Amino acid sequence: MRGVFERTAREAEIVVGVVSPAAAAAQEEALEAARLRDAERSAREFARREATLARREEAAKRRVDVTQQEASAELRRRAREARQGREGEEEAVRREYRRA
Repeated sequence: MRGVFERTAREAEIVVGVVSPAAAAAQEEALEAARLRDAERSAREFARREATLARREEAAKRRVDVTQQEASAELRRRAREARQGREGEEEAVRREYRRA
């Protein structure tokens, strides 16, 4: 398979460019700086997401704690009402036995 230059240009028309070591180093430095900026941006975004998740997790834990406390209070209230109801029934039965 023939290369592009072999098909489209004669040998005398091909120009070969040379990049100086300083220009190559400058270009590589610019690319590295861009990679560092991208990495820093990614790290900031990651930290922001992690902080948001931590806040949401803490809020969810607080909601669960409140819900659990409310449920416990409701269970205690129902147990107290049931106990009071039983005590009232027991007292009524005792009165009936005393009368009898």
